[in-house]
Amino acid sequence: MNGEFVTRKKIPYSPEFREAAVWEVVDRSRSGAEVARELGVNPNTLWSWVTAYRRTQGTTRVDSSPTDQARIKELERRVGELEQENDFLAKASAFFAKKHR
Repeated sequence: MNGEFVTRKKIPYSPEFREAAVWEVVDRSRSGAEVARELGVNPNTLWSWVTAYRRTQGTTRVDSSPTDQARIKELERRVGELEQENDFLAKASAFFAKKHR
């Protein structure tokens, strides 16, 4: 290609298409890469749509049910536990590695 730039044709996506793609990632908690591959969209393009949506809408949903809120709280608690376990295991691993030298 001798220093030539290859430009890709910009594909116009309808607002409805963008909204549906963002919905798959945000509301259905699907992987952005999976949704992009399924829809034939560049993952970076989809991610920019999701980021723009989150900037305008916020990342928390006001209409989440008490069940969802309880689940989120439980998952956050569990993440904290797992982080503590990981810290402990990392320290134990370093201790035993140092001991065997």
